[in-house]
Amino acid sequence: MTKLSDTYYLKRAGAYSDPLDSNSKLPVVYGDLTDGVNGIWEVPRIANVGGVPAKPVYCFAGHPVRPRFELLTIDAAPIPAEWAAGATITGNLSLFTCIIVEKLTGTTYTIRSRTGHEFTPGEILSDGANARDCGILFPEISDSTITVYQRGQEIGYQLYSFDESNNYEGHGNIAIIDFTSPKENDIITVRGMGKVSAGTTLMENIIDIVYDFLTVENDFAGSLFETTAWIMAKSIFTSQAYAAAGCIVRDVPIWETITDMMASFLGSVYINGEGELVLDIDINTIPLGYADIIPKGDGYLSDAKIRRDNIINQCPINYAYDYVNSRFKSHTDLSTQADAISQDLFGVRTPNTPYQAYWCRDLTDIQTVQSLIVAKLKDPLYEIEITDATLKRAEVDIGDFVAFSADSLYSQDGMELLNNLWKILSVKPNYAKNNIVFRALQTPYFMTLARILDGSWIFDGSVGLGGDRDLTTY
Repeated sequence: MTKLSDTYYLKRAGAYSDPLDSNSKLPVVYGDLTDGVNGIWEVPRIANVGGVPAKPVYCFAGHPVRPRFELLTIDAAPIPAEWAAGATITGNLSLFTCIIVEKLTGTTYTIRSRTGHEFTPGEILSDGANARDCGILFPEISDSTITVYQRGQEIGYQLYSFDESNNYEGHGNIAIIDFTSPKENDIITVRGMGKVSAGTTLMENIIDIVYDFLTVENDFAGSLFETTAWIMAKSIFTSQAYAAAGCIVRDVPIWETITDMMASFLGSVYINGEGELVLDIDINTIPLGYADIIPKGDGYLSDAKIRRDNIINQCPINYAYDYVNSRFKSHTDLSTQADAISQDLFGVRTPNTPYQAYWCRDLTDIQTVQSLIVAKLKDPLYEIEITDATLKRAEVDIGDFVAFSADSLYSQDGMELLNNLWKILSVKPNYAKNNIVFRALQTPYFMTLARILDGSWIFDGSVGLGGDRDLTTY
């Protein structure tokens, strides 16, 4: 049984008939990696089909991926009717086929699953009922979502065919590139798209990607995941309109990989007290409710620290990783995502090294993460230890929020931190001493009062309808 501390080993090219290098690894690809103008990952040769000349076959990904979408242009609309989404189009001379994804105009269509290398100029394209007898310059194929490079130079689509799911040589379905000409020992790199979640919908939610990596690429059971946190994290990722993308091109430690995935979107992963894997996406809010209240009679403040070094009011980020050259392609450090007031008070405070988002390639997503980091860390935060002299809160775990009054500590606005909500960073139970030591981080949230509208309150601006701090000592 695989453990989270184990190394994940990619499939090898040596399983196929004629690899260029039998130890070459079949990449695992997720999300949209079509950015830039160069190949993002290298693909291995797995076979060299006989003939004169021999034609090499390369592995685009060691699993099925989203079909290649292309733009089909013809010189006039089909008759008697235009083609509809889902129609299979066949060339009468080449006998190649493709499937219509979407009609853009009567003469332009998004297509997928094109067979063969190239339609024959001037041939008739038909869905069986509606046809177009093309002129000599048509049909035309362009704007592929798959781009292939040889020694850094783009290769025309006419020189290869792409199959998103091929049970090649009976070793299971993979995505392949089938070339029409020899490639010798050339390095072939690509841009393209990875796994789908269903149909032709790209898998871009990092929670789905972590789940797929652990349960499909590895052999973990779905029961490993803490269900409530999994659902909540997936929903938050979707609501943020984030999109994850990345490759696994080498053997990697499993735990390191899933932490890199989550950290790219200010997420975290940990094992709770019940042995379940908890996934969390931080958007500077707290879940509905909190785990518990630690009353003064049970718990006391045993340590408190506040460090200026922990302030971050500007956060440079590296993103869009290049797996060919093992470096990040993009960097951003704009003042629009910084906090000017904090910088006036404390100077420009940045992390020792830029934040590294290995699984994000979109600038808008990165700027959202930058803003969240700065909003959370622009002011000094207390890190405290609460010693609970009972075992009543044994169910409180890392990542939970507890309410606790640290009346000797004060917020930035000079308020005592009464009934403040603290995020648990670590839990150290000591059953011999019958206590639990919680390490926790200050949040801007606290227990509030709700006003009963019974006529006893005068709303003259001195009280709120629910935003006032609860000053009750529990």
